[in-house]
Formats: sequence, C-alpha cells, structure tokens
Amino acid sequence: MSDLPTGVAYYTARELADHLRVSTMTIHRAIDTDDLPALRLGAAVRIPVTDAHDWILTRLTQKETSR
Repeated sequence: MSDLPTGVAYYTARELADHLRVSTMTIHRAIDTDDLPALRLGAAVRIPVTDAHDWILTRLTQKETSR
C-alpha cells in the first residue's frame, strides 16, 4: 500500500518558468531559498501545482502591499 497522494499534479521547473514567462533560474532561486516548495528526485525537480499557485499568489500580494 502506498502512502503517496494520488491525483497530485506537478510542474517541472521548465514548465513553471514557461508558464510564468520567467527564466528557470528564477524558479530555481525560489526553490533554493525555500520560498517555493519542491521535490528533488535526483537531478529532477518537481513542484506541486498547489504550491506553485500559492507561491504566485504570495508574490502578487507582496507586490500589492509594497506599493
């Protein structure tokens, strides 16, 4: 029996970067500073979609409050 969640969707760093139209370095920096949760599977990085969306919303609200 597996304890892994089923139905969880993931982005690769490249997919998320392409989606946001930023460089993959931007995504990797967010992961390295623990701003963006990610799973490391050897050299591969997977970002849960829900965590990516939360990170984007956090970034948007930070921008709005700093104005």
